[in-house]
Amino acid sequence: MYHFIVRLLDPYLLLMLGLVLVALILRWKRRISAKPLVVILIPWLGLFLFSLPAVSFFTLGSLEWSHPPLQTMPPAAEAIVVLGGYQPAPNDLIPHPPLGIDSIYRCLEADRLYQQTSDCPIFVTGGKVNPDQEGPTLAESMADFLQRLQIPAENLVLEERSRSTFENAVETAKLLKSREIQSVVLVTEAIHLPRAIRCFEAQGVTVAGAGCEYKASQFHWEPDSFLPSPSAADGNHQALHEWLGLAWYRLTGKI
Repeated sequence: MYHFIVRLLDPYLLLMLGLVLVALILRWKRRISAKPLVVILIPWLGLFLFSLPAVSFFTLGSLEWSHPPLQTMPPAAEAIVVLGGYQPAPNDLIPHPPLGIDSIYRCLEADRLYQQTSDCPIFVTGGKVNPDQEGPTLAESMADFLQRLQIPAENLVLEERSRSTFENAVETAKLLKSREIQSVVLVTEAIHLPRAIRCFEAQGVTVAGAGCEYKASQFHWEPDSFLPSPSAADGNHQALHEWLGLAWYRLTGKI
């Protein structure tokens, strides 16, 4: 009950409820007609639904459930490919920024799978979003992190030119083909797997997806699931980004 009460005092929820309350009071005092009220409430209802954890669970699940967690390294896999995630740009205050949390999760999942093999190359892919940006490429930073996890440098292959999921696939496929590798395990966020796998398959690579950061693994039937929150809105935004990305890649012939 305490947790539920604290949630009711969340600024985001209070703002949502406050907006509709003001609209209803204005209507009750006849300071606003029915049609403008509907114009106000329809986008409010859309934002309300977009911010529900219950809705976020199913939108994220629509991407994650087709690729459940990979428990063991497939015997046919010849290599592990880790897609680059996020890395903050260096600045005067933080000249050597740490990896983004998504990049760390990907590296940890790659390490978990690597430990199940006797000797397996790991292809780390990701350049700089801005080529003029100072500091290491994303692949370099992730490779450094993997070496701290005791993965030998000679088992790491860096691809440092790509700046998108499609370019990850194109550039990494070149490296794989030069080493006559046809089957890989692809590591990235669970919601990113559908688009990433299709990109690599379009390059002729046989792929087994290894997702991390699953966000729709279990639904909780509790009041919180039906109260709007910024984190749920962010989850829906991420899912929408991936669905739009899939549609765009398909329209442009990349997958």
